[in-house]
Amino acid sequence: MRIGFFTNSYFPITYGSAVSIDYFQRGLEERGHRVFIFAPRFGDFQDKGWQRDRVFRYPAVIWKYKIAYP
Repeated sequence: MRIGFFTNSYFPITYGSAVSIDYFQRGLEERGHRVFIFAPRFGDFQDKGWQRDRVFRYPAVIWKYKIAYP
C-alpha cells in the first residue's frame, strides 16, 4: 500500500509529532508499505538517505504568533 503523511511539523523540528511520524513511517515500511511524507521546507535543511526519495517539501511561512483559543 502507498501511504501519504501530510504534516506541518517535521524534521529538522524534533517535536513529538515529527518523531511520531518517523516511527509510523519506519513501522509501516517494515511491513512492506511505501510511505511518503509531505512537509514544509525549512531554510537550507536538506533531507538525507531514504528521505530524499520519499519526503516532499513545500514552501511555508514561519508564523511567529501564537493563537490563544478560549
